[in-house]
Amino acid sequence: MSHEGTLSVLLPPEPAARTRWATEELLARLGLRYRLLPAEAAVGAVALAIGRELPPGAAGVELMGTSPVAQVTAELQAGRAPAPASTGPAGRLRLDVSLEDLFEEWLAWRGACAGEWSWAESGRSGEEPAGRRELRVGRRPAADLLAEAVGAALEAAARSSGLVTPPRVPRWPDGRRFAVHLSHDVDYLDGRSLLWMRYAGWTARAGLALARGQVRSAQESLSRIRRWLGEKGDPQAGVPILMAAERAAGARSTFYFLIKTSSYSRGERIGRLYSVRTPYVRRLMAEVARSGWEVGVHGRYPTFISAAGLGREKRLLEEAAQVPVRGVRQHCLHLRLPQTFRAQEEAGFSYDATVGWNDDAGFRGGTCLPYRVWDAEARRPLRLWEIPLTFQDVALQHARGPVAGWTPALAPIRRDIERLGGVLSASFHTNWVDPVDFPGALDWYRDLLAELGEAGGWLTHGADIVQAEESYRRSLAPTE
Repeated sequence: MSHEGTLSVLLPPEPAARTRWATEELLARLGLRYRLLPAEAAVGAVALAIGRELPPGAAGVELMGTSPVAQVTAELQAGRAPAPASTGPAGRLRLDVSLEDLFEEWLAWRGACAGEWSWAESGRSGEEPAGRRELRVGRRPAADLLAEAVGAALEAAARSSGLVTPPRVPRWPDGRRFAVHLSHDVDYLDGRSLLWMRYAGWTARAGLALARGQVRSAQESLSRIRRWLGEKGDPQAGVPILMAAERAAGARSTFYFLIKTSSYSRGERIGRLYSVRTPYVRRLMAEVARSGWEVGVHGRYPTFISAAGLGREKRLLEEAAQVPVRGVRQHCLHLRLPQTFRAQEEAGFSYDATVGWNDDAGFRGGTCLPYRVWDAEARRPLRLWEIPLTFQDVALQHARGPVAGWTPALAPIRRDIERLGGVLSASFHTNWVDPVDFPGALDWYRDLLAELGEAGGWLTHGADIVQAEESYRRSLAPTE
């Protein structure tokens, strides 16, 4: 039986579900067509053995070892790939790593499954484990860098044994180098709802600032009141503005709508919300969907672990927009693992796009590629996909200050994503089109669209990303 043009993959006898999940995630990052084979069939083709040795006469790479997860993670974050060691005849190499342990830690946050990521990312249950902070996990996409090291080792093993590694399968349509998940969290649909509450807040802040002798801060609060009193129109009605900018760039995006039946904001962590019962809101949702953009649910703060609550929000959006809804991103990136993912899957969502930071940019999920969610408590894969969030405007402002600092901060992140052919997942809130409250932000977003398109990016919405990933993974495992 010939397996030319495919990678032979060997697993332990009766592999656990965790081994199969981790193997599939690695193979998706390698981008090589493969077949899962018995040991005797691996001879004559370059092979990858997961958690076992290669059979006599076979050439390839073995992934088996006991190197601590923390050590491997730190080396990858520092730009040092694990070096393969020869294990005998030419063409036999071994990487001292436990694939299952690494991928479960990076993609499934094994050590933090009971934790909660809250709006306040420090203190109480939202605090990150100290080890993760020290290792700066997420500055670089560790899972994808490990796959790159495995691919290099396979090529070295093949060369030394006179074999050829299979060609890489293109991941993205039309020869695009990488993908961009453009998205917008629709926390507000306008700047004038409950405006009296904003006036009261600015006035109170001005009075407090004056009492502390902070004259400049008081003047800023009062100037916002004057600006809104004299403002014509609504500078924060951002949905049509963003659609126009993306249309001009040949792009599409996802709008994640908060689905409430009342604009009252108790328990939501943020005010000035809107109601799905409003005719204008329903018309807007339907128009977004009819135009070819995607509508998704911005899962409300109180329903983040409620399958019934998330399912109701999904049905209300589908009724308003008259389209099936596939995606969800939790409000304020509020997750409890794995309970939130279980609730999302039970509610009928195909993918989530929440795994990211409220206070920085980078790779909180350990990867720049979509992945199947793994439930580390139940030790089973879910049907749910994750598109990890690379950055959001709020976090960039928090970590990097004014808009002028955003592009330099994203440069190393973009380099990794573009080189690895991953997904840059960007969240730009709809109210950030306001040129007074957020000066320069909309122009920066327009420039970003142009730069990413010129660099070979596929600028699209989350459902397209997941559909492309599903098709790509089917192409990697040809049937007999």
